Amino acid sequence: MNLTVKNALIDMYAKCGDTEKGLENFHSLNQKDVFSWTVMISGLAMNGKSQRALQLFSQMNDVKPNEVTFLGVLSACSHGGFVKKGFYYLSTMISTYDSFLISNTMGV
Repeated sequence: MNLTVKNALIDMYAKCGDTEKGLENFHSLNQKDVFSWTVMISGLAMNGKSQRALQLFSQMNDVKPNEVTFLGVLSACSHGGFVKKGFYYLSTMISTYDSFLISNTMGV
């Protein structure tokens, strides 16, 4: 099975509320791309597992997050009531990632 299909499978499990099965499939991936990370982070966030979503984001070392990844992170902060963490991640977006990412995410 190729990575695109595996990512879709992870996304399906997350959208159906089975984050454990999604995580099982995510951790079984030999190689993870930005989409793998994003669907898992967003899936955890939308299922009320905000802390786990943020932990997973902090492990995203070798892959550069994109706009959708940051939306998942900010969603996790919002759903979890982590206002200070939300501001922290927003400032990280502004200071660490290029202006293209910020302009697309913020609509400026």
